[in-house]
Amino acid sequence: MRGRMNKERGFTLIELMVGILISLIVTLALAKMLVSFLDDHRATEAQLRLSKSLAALNQLAVGELRRTGYAAPECRTYSASSVVNAGLNYPNVASGTLASATLDTVHIENGGSCVRFAYAPPPASAGSSQCERGPYFGLQSSQGQMWVFDASSPTNWRCDKALTPVANNCANGWCRAHNASDLQVQMIASSTATASATTIHLTLSASQGALFNGDAAGERKLKQTVLLRNIASANVKTTP
Repeated sequence: MRGRMNKERGFTLIELMVGILISLIVTLALAKMLVSFLDDHRATEAQLRLSKSLAALNQLAVGELRRTGYAAPECRTYSASSVVNAGLNYPNVASGTLASATLDTVHIENGGSCVRFAYAPPPASAGSSQCERGPYFGLQSSQGQMWVFDASSPTNWRCDKALTPVANNCANGWCRAHNASDLQVQMIASSTATASATTIHLTLSASQGALFNGDAAGERKLKQTVLLRNIASANVKTTP
């Protein structure tokens, strides 16, 4: 009886303490692994968001630049004043006069951080003989933000306008192209040209340090070339 009682005895205090200590060590190790996994997952998601934001801005810039100089046939005639535009000037619908900006000129300014160009979009409605949107467009990076100009009037169609965004993210006709206020964007444009075509070299860089605590993983860069077949070298105006 006495031998059986000895075999059925429980754990000693020391054994319990050792068991608890081992359990704590295993739990802490698992918790550390979980935290590391969650941090890696958040960083991966943040990198994907940054890449998508940069790709969207790049698509916007390239898509607009490729339209430079375009003028649909119906956009070259303004029936109200019987003005037939044989060249690449765009009829200003509001006043019935030809706009001062030619569609076949590209302005690269502010060291490449601002590009101004023009094109005549198709009519706003099917069968219309007028183009109801204006020809004035622009892209620029300023104050770490990407801005887009799209207007029917050349007012503020300049690269030296102050860009302090108001509630609707627009200032002086320029509107911010992205919603994330902590997304820092820089654009650099340059050009090479022949007698009959111009190539715009566009580099977009973006960073979102708030998501990465300043880590280099929070930076992305995209380079793109845009061929403008009908824009000759003489029509590219580059200023510092």
